[in-house]
Amino acid sequence: MTAAPRAITLKADIANLDSLFAFIGEDLDAGGCPQKERGQIELAAEEIFVNIVNYAYHDNNNTEYIKIDSHVRLLPEKMVISLAFTDYGRPFNPLEHKEPDISVPLKERKIGGLGLLIVKKTMDTILYSYEGGANRLEFSKSWQRRNNGNDHRSGENQ
Repeated sequence: MTAAPRAITLKADIANLDSLFAFIGEDLDAGGCPQKERGQIELAAEEIFVNIVNYAYHDNNNTEYIKIDSHVRLLPEKMVISLAFTDYGRPFNPLEHKEPDISVPLKERKIGGLGLLIVKKTMDTILYSYEGGANRLEFSKSWQRRNNGNDHRSGENQ
């Protein structure tokens, strides 16, 4: 099963998290994603979406939208989902952001950075680019393919 890439554009508003989860959930369901990986993917997607909502468009006159591309692919023995978040806010490469020092006691830590650290640690790949005035953050996560013979998206047997 390799599904056609899909995309959705959402207004940069926390109220659209349910729409984001519904969009991603369709591909996770179709790919038979186990609960553990699903939770990691949803948490990473939420973190990226919320960061864009909260920080990308401050002092910016651009329309505040986020485009999310999703692509599920079948590889030998596993499924992979790639999610890409594109915004036209101010440039920000989260991969260059200094990771928080988690050895420091919680009360002494500076606020911020833990969500991005979780994304970096739980996703298989994470890439950032800035082109044509757009930030694009893409990550992927794989999981073991179920061996029940069903392709949930097309209804065909493998």
